[in-house]
Amino acid sequence: MIGINLDKIKVINDFNIKNKKIFLRADLNCPIENGKVEDDTRIKALLPTLNYILDKGGKVVIVSHHGRPHGKYDEDLSLNPIAKEISSILQEPVKMENYKLTDELIEKIYKSDNKITMIENIRFCPEERGDNLEYAERVSKIADIYINDAFGTCHRKHLSTYHISKFFEKKGIGFLVKKELETYQNVLSKPKEPFLVIMGGSKVSDKINALNNLMNLTDTFLVGGAMSYTFLKSKNISIGNSLFEKENLKVADEILCKLEENNIKFELPEDHLIVKSIDKPEDKRYSKQIPDGWMGVDIGPETINKYEKYINSAGTIIWNGPMGVFEVEGYSRGTNKIAEFMSKTDAFTVVGGGDSGRAVKKFDFADKVDFISTGGGASLKLLEGNGLPCVNILEE
Repeated sequence: MIGINLDKIKVINDFNIKNKKIFLRADLNCPIENGKVEDDTRIKALLPTLNYILDKGGKVVIVSHHGRPHGKYDEDLSLNPIAKEISSILQEPVKMENYKLTDELIEKIYKSDNKITMIENIRFCPEERGDNLEYAERVSKIADIYINDAFGTCHRKHLSTYHISKFFEKKGIGFLVKKELETYQNVLSKPKEPFLVIMGGSKVSDKINALNNLMNLTDTFLVGGAMSYTFLKSKNISIGNSLFEKENLKVADEILCKLEENNIKFELPEDHLIVKSIDKPEDKRYSKQIPDGWMGVDIGPETINKYEKYINSAGTIIWNGPMGVFEVEGYSRGTNKIAEFMSKTDAFTVVGGGDSGRAVKKFDFADKVDFISTGGGASLKLLEGNGLPCVNILEE
C-alpha cells in the first residue's frame, strides 16, 4: 500500500553496533530563535534511536540539515544550538565538526572516541544536493553502518539521504522512520471503516498522485484550503480573486469526473471566509459566494458543521493540509476546528506533518490525536503509494 516492503528493510536493532561508528542521518530542522531551540519535537523523535546506539556501545555521527542555505555557510542556520540541546538532554558532550569533510577530517572522526559527533549543517556543503558519487564514497568512510532516521527528507535524493547509502554494506532505518512507515502501512492496508481523507493546502499539483491513489482506498474526501478554489473554478463556480492554479484546471476537472464515475464523495466548501486583502482582516465576512475583488482565506461555518459530521462518524482519518491561511489568527478558525474535531473523535487519526502538524500543535491538540508525522512532504509522497526513494534504496 505504501510501495515499500518493510520485511526487506533492516532496522538499527538488527545490527551489532558495539564499538561501531554509526552514520545517523537525522532531520533536526528545528526552529531556532536567538540561538535557542524553540521546538524540540524533532530532537525528541530522534532520541529512541540515539539512546539505543549509546546504550549498545556504539558511537554516532549525526548528520542533519537546517533550512535551505543552498550550499553556502550561513551562521543563522548553524546546528550549534541543536548540538547544545542534545548535549543537555542526554548529558553527554556533542563534538561539532566542520561540514567540509576532507579526507583528514573523515579519518579523524572515524578514529575518534567521541560518543556523539555532529557534522555542521550538511546543506552548507555544495555537494549535498548533487550526485557526486566519488565524494559520497569518500564520506562513507566516516562510519561503519548507515542509518536513515530522517523521515522528513526521505523523498529527496540528496547525497546524505540517498547516494551515500550505496557505499555501506550495512544500512537500514532508525526507530522514527520505522514507526512512520508502519503507521502508514497499517492505516492504508487495514483502515477501520469509514476511512476519511481530509486534504487542504495550496496546490492541487502537489496532491494529484495522492488523490489518485487514495481513491482506491476511501469513499470520502473533505477538501479545503486554496486547492479547493481550483476545483471550484473547474466547476465554473465563482471564486473571485482567490488563489488557484490556472494550469491545473483541466487536471482538476479530470479528477472530479473520475471521482463521480467511482461514486466517491468529494466535499468542497459550501461557504467561505472572504476578504478583499489578506492584509486587512477587519474587512472579513462569511459568504456562500466569492464576488470579484474578494478572496477566500478559510472555510465557512456551514462547511465546518458539515465536515464535523463526517469526522465524528469516521473510523480512520488522514489529514494533510490546512483549511485556510491558519497562520493569521483571524483566518484560522476552520483549521482550528478540524484539529479540535479530530482530537475528540473515536477514529484513529493521522496528521500528515507539515502545516497540518504545525496547526495541531499551535492549537494544543497534539497529544489528542493518534499520530503526527514528522514529514509533510514525505508523508504525502507515501500516500501516492510508490514508496520513498531514500527508503527503497535500503531494501535488501
